[in-house]
Amino acid sequence: HESFAVVAEYISREVLLRRLYVRYNLDKKGYFMQEIILPSSKAKVSVVMHNFAECLQNLLTDPRITDEDYLFFGDDPFTPPPPPDNNPEIGDINTGQAYLKTYRKLIENSKEQVLLPVIFYIDGASTGQFANYPITALKFTLGIFTQEARKKFHMWRTLGYVPVIPSSKSQARRKFHESLHSDAVIATHDLEDEEGKVEKDPVTNAQDLHTMLDLILASYREIEATGFYWDLMYKNKLHRNIHFVLFCPFVKCDTDEADRLTGAYTSRGKYVQQLCRYCCCPTMDSDNCRPNYPPKTQQMLETLVENEDIEGLKMISQQFISNAWYSVRFGSHSLAGIHGACPLDMLHAILLGIFKYVRDCFFDQIGRDSAAGKEIIAYAYLIGDLLSRQSDRDKPRTKFSNGIEGGKLQANEYAGVLLVLAALLHCSGSKAVLVGKKQTKIGKKGNKKGPKPPFTEDQLKDWVQLIETLLMWHAWLKSDRMETAHVKRSQKKHQFIMYLIRKVAKRGEGTMGWKILKFHAISHMSQDIIHFGVPITYNTEAEESHRKCP
Repeated sequence: HESFAVVAEYISREVLLRRLYVRYNLDKKGYFMQEIILPSSKAKVSVVMHNFAECLQNLLTDPRITDEDYLFFGDDPFTPPPPPDNNPEIGDINTGQAYLKTYRKLIENSKEQVLLPVIFYIDGASTGQFANYPITALKFTLGIFTQEARKKFHMWRTLGYVPVIPSSKSQARRKFHESLHSDAVIATHDLEDEEGKVEKDPVTNAQDLHTMLDLILASYREIEATGFYWDLMYKNKLHRNIHFVLFCPFVKCDTDEADRLTGAYTSRGKYVQQLCRYCCCPTMDSDNCRPNYPPKTQQMLETLVENEDIEGLKMISQQFISNAWYSVRFGSHSLAGIHGACPLDMLHAILLGIFKYVRDCFFDQIGRDSAAGKEIIAYAYLIGDLLSRQSDRDKPRTKFSNGIEGGKLQANEYAGVLLVLAALLHCSGSKAVLVGKKQTKIGKKGNKKGPKPPFTEDQLKDWVQLIETLLMWHAWLKSDRMETAHVKRSQKKHQFIMYLIRKVAKRGEGTMGWKILKFHAISHMSQDIIHFGVPITYNTEAEESHRKCP
């Protein structure tokens, strides 16, 4: 008949949380909410945020961080990097031009100041199979940690959440309020003046996202403007009063999020003027292997927005918005700002993009439902089964229950699909199906022609070259170190890869061919590596798995 509260030793949940907040130097909640009226939808939303300074303190004092997790030159926080023009190898983030040139510009006293790259990551996640309520979190980590350390879940902190915009709910409350019903007086007593109003000339829908991001990034900008001082224990030595100077090298995101962050059009149809977020390449020239167009810069877009040049923005497929990222300090290597700070993500653009399209083109040229297509699918299943790994986890997966041509595959499985195709193109049985078998005489009229084989000998050789080139390219992109000379030469190599893809893997009717963003963005990959480090530095594979953590 008594509750636990009568026991002197009992600690309630509220008391425990209150003590923990005091112990870990947090405020009463650890997070805070702010309600705002969005400028476009006029919806009232509650934005949940964390203070950047508190997240930073929590991250730097995490007991799971070891000395091996830090990324310093010469195992000393104050050791300066090599000059930007004297960098024989490219590896982690501190070897890219974004870091090296920003260090030369911002660090005035190398004995007291340390450059601190802040890497953001944003992506949406569904809350359940049947719940249409996605959650979009803006997270960050620090560039003074190694690439291996940044893959871990506990090395990231969430700065805020972008909520779903309930425009219909706000408009319904406005209509109920305007009905002058007696119940509306109580139900809509907290209705804001602008909430739910439908304007004749509404603001661009994309402005709502940037308004919320601007609110979330406010606490970060405060620390970025001044930096902060910190006592760092590293290698059994206490480095007192380190002045950390902040900048954002890039934002990790997929292609859809990158378009939203840069304010580009999210539509990628043939009637859109431009698809690229990097440069001013026209849509109809997106399959050009040697594009040469001026880059999009922050100043260019700011000038168009300030002058309210709507037509000028339409010509380069940009939204008329006030971009939240324009107030964030990006690297000194470029004037592009956020437009050059959303590097091509290998997970979505290469594996789920180029590799998937090449596989589809291969089976479309054969004919999935044809007799030859069914034989090739059977050979592919057999080869995948024979190549299936046991304990060797370095080999990609090659055995799929629904085959390599169908079913939903994970991004990291498409390397195994190409491996099966490479073996398939060298198998004598499958080659006989692809290029035709030797004909036999039937009747008195001589040879009777059977079905035309899918490929000629030359086409088969082209496919062999394409698949093997893509496999070697994928292996190179996964390298943790690259020679700078090789990266510079890769600009020409990428042009060859683009030409090979366009020539061999011809996309069918009803598509835009290779006039797509993921194909054109290959021309910017070498530039991204030079600026930010090897592709695994800004790949989102590890962060995608973080969303599945409890």
